[in-house]
Amino acid sequence: MTNLKSVGAITRINFIKTTWIAYLVALLSFASTFIQSYIRYLINSPDGSQISSGDNLLLVLILAAILIPAVNFRKIMHLNGRKIDFFWACIINYTIISALLSVIILVLNLTIDKTMRSVFEIWDIIDIFGWTNNGIFIAFFRQYAFYLLLAVVLHTLTSIQTFWWGWVIDVIIVAIISVFTPIAALRQLLVDFFSLIIFNTNPIAHIAVCFSLAAGIYALNIPILSRKKI
Repeated sequence: MTNLKSVGAITRINFIKTTWIAYLVALLSFASTFIQSYIRYLINSPDGSQISSGDNLLLVLILAAILIPAVNFRKIMHLNGRKIDFFWACIINYTIISALLSVIILVLNLTIDKTMRSVFEIWDIIDIFGWTNNGIFIAFFRQYAFYLLLAVVLHTLTSIQTFWWGWVIDVIIVAIISVFTPIAALRQLLVDFFSLIIFNTNPIAHIAVCFSLAAGIYALNIPILSRKKI
């Protein structure tokens, strides 16, 4: 049975322990891109394009989803934490991070990026992927669903690296991409898959698919954790 107090404590630990590295890297990356963009804006330099500074903040999610299972799991188990509580705490972490990033990136897209676009072209993934085509409200949930899926996939892949079959799965994934890419018929399958979870023109279907995949993949962490050694 899940201990809510323990889940809350582990959630707080995951937000602080080791994860500070993710915050620092993302902040430095954001600051670097923002400063470059701001200088170009001040000197009115329209040549070329630049990635949105807000997109750099996704490093928080990516690094957190790797560091939490890779580093924090062992630390928490040594503090007498329970695997089932760790399981629920992590999904809370990723849910909160995904939601906050969705809001922050949207706000930056509508403020800083909009201002910069008056001088030069800004590449923002939420515009490239077409997530803003149906309004801000839908754009939030499209980001939220995809970011959560991304976090769950990275968390799960990191968790299985302590097993021999985890490396086998890595090889299989690389093999699939390597084999499918040069063959037109198989390449189309990859294109269709990424269209489904990223470029889906139906926002409701996109959100539903991402949430469903995230739930299904994260559920695999229950048997993974039960076999994971401390």
